[in-house]
Amino acid sequence: MAGQSVAERALQALREGRNAEAAALYAQHLADGRQDVVAAVNGAIALRRLRRFEEGLRLLEPYAGARLAAVPYTLGQLYSGLRSWSEAVAAYREAQRFQSTPDLELSLARALLALGDYEEGFRFFESRLDVPDFPTKRLQAPGMAEWRGESLEGRSILVWMEQGLGDQLQFARYLPMLRRSARVGVVCHSTLAPLIAPLADEVFPKDRPFRARGYDVWTLSMSLPLRFGTTIGTIPPAPYLATPPAYREKWAGRVPERVGVVWQANPTNPDGALRSLPSPDLLEPIRNAARVVDLQEPRGDFGDLAAILEQLDLLISVDTAPAHLAGALGLPCWTLLAPVSDWRWGEGEATPWYPSLRLFRGSWEEMIARAARELETAAARS
Repeated sequence: MAGQSVAERALQALREGRNAEAAALYAQHLADGRQDVVAAVNGAIALRRLRRFEEGLRLLEPYAGARLAAVPYTLGQLYSGLRSWSEAVAAYREAQRFQSTPDLELSLARALLALGDYEEGFRFFESRLDVPDFPTKRLQAPGMAEWRGESLEGRSILVWMEQGLGDQLQFARYLPMLRRSARVGVVCHSTLAPLIAPLADEVFPKDRPFRARGYDVWTLSMSLPLRFGTTIGTIPPAPYLATPPAYREKWAGRVPERVGVVWQANPTNPDGALRSLPSPDLLEPIRNAARVVDLQEPRGDFGDLAAILEQLDLLISVDTAPAHLAGALGLPCWTLLAPVSDWRWGEGEATPWYPSLRLFRGSWEEMIARAARELETAAARS
């Protein structure tokens, strides 16, 4: 607008989500060696939103010693975007010296978890419940206290399965541990109920009206690793789910293909688009290398999907719920990870959460080409 300075126009663009414009304006404002720590932070935020992490670091690192909490916090976010987890942890700890907020603690938790520091990571992960826009909140259940890890012998507990379908599948592994001493009720998405039911005494559909009464305490599923003191070496092992017999009978002999593919993550997830292939056409090399069934569209609930998966030789999936299901069933899955992947996948080709999963990293084209070559090699050997 007329009369506004470059810095003012940049700030307005950033507030309105016009991140490319904001980044360009902040670069203009900071040209010729101008020193402005607030502008550098805001410019780095715009670049982070654009996933231009290296540029953001080049812009902000010269201000690393500034006495402004936003500097180390934003540096931590940039390092996290590059999966430089140790540097991210150091930056977040520096930010804590100014003020520790739920957002900061949650960011620190994710970096610690990615490094495999589950003891401290899951402790800080509890801060998610105090982040204003986080999708999970503490239950408001009169007469029911939150379980804090005390003995459950002879008691009952209601478990609210958190967040997306993949999250609910991943942390269902803790239900048998609870059930050793307590009566267990589970609130999960109805499409998962056939698989979760054998692990609980009662199952309630969180996507439909329900009443759960008579429980002594409640807990959130993603708090269970903290309550059980989980380390990498004590993760409850997979497989822990099984295909219900009725579903196995329903699908017997109906899946002639050998390889399943899932190419799109949940579009309602904030990172869903980043985890998804831009187009299923990118899978053509895999289709040329094997007999493929596209499992992107649901064919019933997750009991149906489990019955289909166990008839395949392999699932190839982006980071989304069917990959978690394959891992929970102990079935082979090649998981194609976006450049900025979630903390649970750590680094490397393996994950302690799902030994049957193999993790692929790189560009979509690189990962698909590699998968296709390996399928062709396996076919030539058979």
